[in-house]
Amino acid sequence: MRTANSKLQLLVMALSVMLLARPEAAFAAGNAQAGKTLAAQWCQSCHIIGPGVGVASDGAPPFEEVAADPATNEDGLRAWLFDPHPPMPNLGLSQRQIDDLTAYILSLAPQ
Repeated sequence: MRTANSKLQLLVMALSVMLLARPEAAFAAGNAQAGKTLAAQWCQSCHIIGPGVGVASDGAPPFEEVAADPATNEDGLRAWLFDPHPPMPNLGLSQRQIDDLTAYILSLAPQ
């Protein structure tokens, strides 16, 4: 019994350290593939959503450019997708869709 308790305490401690080091890891990340599908459906008429995919329009930056911008971060993208400003229309995205699009856009960042 003591060994099982010690293992459980060690596991709890390890998880706590991981969450303190990277609190965003506590939340499930979006699905980048689902985000790519959403982007193809709703975004590519204005944005270049990936290498050679989509149409560039004035004021709609390519997703790779957004991802490469040092100011881009997960929270900022989520906030923008939740409450976009003109000229981008408010698509009424669900939280899951926002997470998925955010994951997809961030997946385009240079390594």
